[in-house]
Amino acid sequence: MSPDVDPIVSIIMPVKNEIRAIGKCIEGFRAQTFPLAEFEIVIADGSTDGTRDILRGYEEDVPGWLRVFDNPTGRIAEGYNIALRNARGKIVNGYVGHAFPAPDYIESVVKVLMEDDTDMVGGRVIPLPATGTLVARAIATSLQSPFTVGRNAFTRDSQSTTTSTHWMAVKRTMIDRVGEFNEDFARLEDCDWYERMIEAGARAVFDPRVRSFYFPRDTLRGQFAAQVHNGANRMKLFLATGRGMRFRHVLPLLLPLCWCGAGAFAFGFFPAVMSGGLVYAALLAGVSARIAGSGVGLWFCVLVATFLVHLGHCLGLIAGAVGCGAHSIMKMFRP
Repeated sequence: MSPDVDPIVSIIMPVKNEIRAIGKCIEGFRAQTFPLAEFEIVIADGSTDGTRDILRGYEEDVPGWLRVFDNPTGRIAEGYNIALRNARGKIVNGYVGHAFPAPDYIESVVKVLMEDDTDMVGGRVIPLPATGTLVARAIATSLQSPFTVGRNAFTRDSQSTTTSTHWMAVKRTMIDRVGEFNEDFARLEDCDWYERMIEAGARAVFDPRVRSFYFPRDTLRGQFAAQVHNGANRMKLFLATGRGMRFRHVLPLLLPLCWCGAGAFAFGFFPAVMSGGLVYAALLAGVSARIAGSGVGLWFCVLVATFLVHLGHCLGLIAGAVGCGAHSIMKMFRP
């Protein structure tokens, strides 16, 4: 790519310790139907595991197409901002190192954004097992069910307007209007960024033709921890800004609370908890069997993975609310 010609699209990525997946990600962009000369990849790297060596090879192989900058903190929001400041495209698309695009990904992004009234577009994300283990297969399978994650980029299949979805491509004019990512948020900084643009008048679209493939955690412990962190940071974002929370995010928490409250009023607390638990267990077992297909081992792992997504998200929301409340109280007593 000539340094004198600005690309149409800039893919910006904060990367940290993605040695297992980053090669697949970059090769996915090299295989695009969109001309390589008309887009670039800008990466902010905070890795310590050899990821940088892989990226350096691509920098040398295709000079000017992929550029890597240091991200000393390794934090996501800082990484996005470092990459954003160095991006030259008229369209900026946030991305991650543990996913890879379909061959027509950028072509589809540009096609949608050429429509007169569209400022932002995000697309379908298809979870794939990060490794060949039964647990990794189960986690990827569970994330493709609306019962597990609601109606989001993992499960939607029709075009619609949206408020936020994964890795949206945004016109530079909207970025000039709202500024950079908020570095106060350890996670969901992209959700905050997108919703600030919508508040500024942007029209955002979800289009399933814009497809990516994503590698989730490959252990139950890792998946549970990720859900706790996501829930806590979603609550922090909501309490700090009033953004980022939808009904589907609080449904796993509201349903048991409402069930227990109504049941306790009508029948007593213990019967309400027992009956609610039995109904949930029946739904969990039935849905897991349907999405897992044949095989008792996979069914059981899908069941556990789905339960841990719900439990982790609930605990995260509660922890986020308690943490923000405690922080507010502490601020009252600061000199």
